Amino acid sequence: MKYFISVDDVTAVIKSHGRRSRLLLTEEELEARGFALGEHTMAPGGRAPAHTHEVEQEAMYFFAGEGEGRVGEERYALHPGVLMFAPAGVEHEIINTGSEPLRFVWVYCPPLPSHVSQKAYHEANK
Repeated sequence: MKYFISVDDVTAVIKSHGRRSRLLLTEEELEARGFALGEHTMAPGGRAPAHTHEVEQEAMYFFAGEGEGRVGEERYALHPGVLMFAPAGVEHEIINTGSEPLRFVWVYCPPLPSHVSQKAYHEANK
């Protein structure tokens, strides 16, 4: 069984709107069950457009940069040390309002279908 993984050993998925994401903790790579974890970098001016996960809840812990998050109707200033939680079925979005990359760790519970492995994640984001 494998217990450690380095972010430097994981290829990032390049997403729209100035985003790149690395899926780090999966069932296939580290035998995680019931959740997936990754790291996300959003360029200045980048955004995760408003979206909803019908089944999955998502938590995001911000450790670099500045931005604005919205969950439902609530807006909040994002900066290092802030945690944002989006329950299943609730619309949410993130905007990098700063001049540096906005960086955060995300956790899905349960994982999105594409989060079962790094291979599936890359295939889903081509």
